[in-house]
Amino acid sequence: MNAPPKATSAPEQTGDGSTPFSPAPTRGRKLIRWGVVLGTGLAALALLGTTDSLWSLPPEEASRSVPVWVHTVRVEWEEFYDSQESYLGRVEASRRSEVGFELGGQLLEVLADEGDTVTQGQVIARLDTDRLKARKKEIAALRDQRLARVELARISLEREKNLLGSGATSVQRFDEATYELKRLEASHAEAEAQLDRIVVDIEKSQLRAPFSGIISRRMADEGRVLEAGLPLFELLEMGRLELRAGVSPEMAANVRVGQMLEIRLRDQNLSAPVQRVLPDRDSTTRTVDIICALPPEAQGIRDGDLARIAFTQSIAARGFWLPRTALTQGTRGLWSVLIATREGAPGEGRLERRMVELIHEEGQRVFVRGPLEPGQEVVAEGLHQLVPGQLARLKQP
Repeated sequence: MNAPPKATSAPEQTGDGSTPFSPAPTRGRKLIRWGVVLGTGLAALALLGTTDSLWSLPPEEASRSVPVWVHTVRVEWEEFYDSQESYLGRVEASRRSEVGFELGGQLLEVLADEGDTVTQGQVIARLDTDRLKARKKEIAALRDQRLARVELARISLEREKNLLGSGATSVQRFDEATYELKRLEASHAEAEAQLDRIVVDIEKSQLRAPFSGIISRRMADEGRVLEAGLPLFELLEMGRLELRAGVSPEMAANVRVGQMLEIRLRDQNLSAPVQRVLPDRDSTTRTVDIICALPPEAQGIRDGDLARIAFTQSIAARGFWLPRTALTQGTRGLWSVLIATREGAPGEGRLERRMVELIHEEGQRVFVRGPLEPGQEVVAEGLHQLVPGQLARLKQP
């Protein structure tokens, strides 16, 4: 017989009802963790409060705080400031022409291509002139025929003149011979004019460059029948380049022909005279175009390059210059600064707030006006760490 199983004793329990081998309650662990986090957060807040306390001190506490070092600048009033404005311009060839034949005809030869440099008067294309040459021969024969008739009429008139002297002919016959000669001479002159026109048309069948420059575009190839006036090439004069820039009407009113302007083109700083100020506005941008002649020393410049043209003008306004870091945003469009009034030990001052108006910005400095006196010291930077009423040690850069 199998022996009955042995009875097992129940595990011992602790005072909180758990066994010695069971894990600690989950809720207790969470409470411990939350306690640690809360304590850490309170400590951090206390530390931040201690660090920021100087920045937000009321005036009576700030007056008792330890002086801090600040950089200051002295106020120097000025009656004018220079305003610099720049406008984007485009480099253009001084002359640009779409070149084509005056006559229509079949394109026989193209003697220049895109990028080629041509000189004034150089033949750059030809039309087929076979029809014109045949017409020229025809008109030349007609001219010779009419010239022969003129010679015959001249002989007849001389004969009638001799007969009229001897009374062998009438005055009417003499007059008829005279006017017949004139008619034939006019007919011969007409044939001569037709022949001259054919010669001109043959010459016009050769397309010549109207000025020296570079072929920028070619619009047709050999064999195409061209209409009269249809462009075949676009020619740019590259010996003289210009800069065209659209500026505000107010700025254009202050620009004079011959005035030298500063131009920034790629990595080159150039000075160029104003050649023309156009009298009308651009219908799209509502700006006024000014045109400057680029100097010959400009290197590697091409038609279509972009450049900036700079203007400097003096504007009458009373104010003073401050670094941009000396200002903080105020209310109603104004800005605030901190000035240091001499107080305490030598080299120390009490900070006071003043509101100023921003007039002009230029890089890292601003031109402002406000209730400040010449020679007063303005805190140049670090305003977010300072409060009015705080005692500071002044240091000028």
